[in-house]
Amino acid sequence: MTQCPTLFRALAAMSIMRRLKSGLPWISLYLLTCQGGLVSMDWSGRDLSGEDLAGANLSWENLSNTNLSSANLSDAKLLGANLTNADLSGADLTNADLSSAILLNANLTNANLLRANLSGADLRGANLTGADLSFANLSGAKLSDADLTKGDLRGTDLSGADLTGVNLAEVANLR
Repeated sequence: MTQCPTLFRALAAMSIMRRLKSGLPWISLYLLTCQGGLVSMDWSGRDLSGEDLAGANLSWENLSNTNLSSANLSDAKLLGANLTNADLSGADLTNADLSSAILLNANLTNANLLRANLSGADLRGANLTGADLSFANLSGAKLSDADLTKGDLRGTDLSGADLTGVNLAEVANLR
């Protein structure tokens, strides 16, 4: 990422947040440029609950401790994103790309992860109670000590995933 002047980054952040709060359509972070480079933002600790972020490209962004509960993140690109301790409860992550994302201790209770790509993701200690992981790709994911109670794993690819200490109580469609 190009180093951008502090004022430009602050104005970009205000512009994006204003659009989110006003209900205007989502503007991709990658439309914001600084001397031809891309602007990266620190989203940690923000309240984006219920926001429509469908198709947003948030790859490699810091979203740790962010409230994304009930947010629409369908088709979002979250490749390598840091979602440590993020609240994604009830979020729609259908077809989202979370490959190599860091979701340590994240709350994904009742999240919709239908056909999501979580290959190589770090989900250690994550709460996935009641999550729909149907046809999701969890190959090579780190799931140790995660809670998948009452989750739906129909057609889920768990090849090479670390399932040490995972709670699989009442999981549907586990084969």
